[in-house]
Amino acid sequence: MAEMGHLGLKDGVIPVAKYGRQGSEALAEAVREPLQRADALLMAAHGVLTVDEKSLDEALLKAAYVEEAAEVYLNAKLLNEGKVVPQIPVEDLRLQYPDKVKQG
Repeated sequence: MAEMGHLGLKDGVIPVAKYGRQGSEALAEAVREPLQRADALLMAAHGVLTVDEKSLDEALLKAAYVEEAAEVYLNAKLLNEGKVVPQIPVEDLRLQYPDKVKQG
């Protein structure tokens, strides 16, 4: 999914923050480290959290990308008879467009 490059995934995966009770200091601490690695994370037993330094609209778009990625992963795993789907290398997640498009 090309959209994964938009999530700022430094490790190539969407990190998961440890569980913390809603509104607690423990939950705030749990998301601190994963947010250093990505603009999107999953909060154990809570859901998705996304951030963007420019706008709330971009953060919302990133949340939609995470939901889409989860759906794609689940379908891929079902088609792969429950086996874990291989991780895509981080460098392949970055959007890359050619300088010129060949006319043919």
